[in-house]
Amino acid sequence: METARRLVIALAVALAVAPSAQAYTALTRHPYPQSLGTDRVVLMWRTATPVVQVVEYGVGSLYNQSASDALPTTDHEVLLTSLQPGTRYTYRIREGLEIVLAEPSLYWFRTDAGKDDADFSFFVCGD
Repeated sequence: METARRLVIALAVALAVAPSAQAYTALTRHPYPQSLGTDRVVLMWRTATPVVQVVEYGVGSLYNQSASDALPTTDHEVLLTSLQPGTRYTYRIREGLEIVLAEPSLYWFRTDAGKDDADFSFFVCGD
């Protein structure tokens, strides 16, 4: 009985001092694209506590570009530039060495293709 009691106490102490399995700040709002253009987009999201997180992005599953917040914040707003028109980009969020989220089927955007060669016109009338 004494051995079992000591084992329970040792386990409780080990769990109390063990590092958390989640080594990054929890997201309170997942990323979403804003101000989409032909060569730029703003990604926005929120975290529970102020932290600097990095957006890694690229075409397909190639995350060869990155941008980040300048200072720790809870309201993240990261501008991605030098993008190609009409191109699908996937992105992921990283904090330190930990990938916070990365699901290419969910986290992607397509830049505006821009004006095509076809003429477009419209007529607006109002009182």
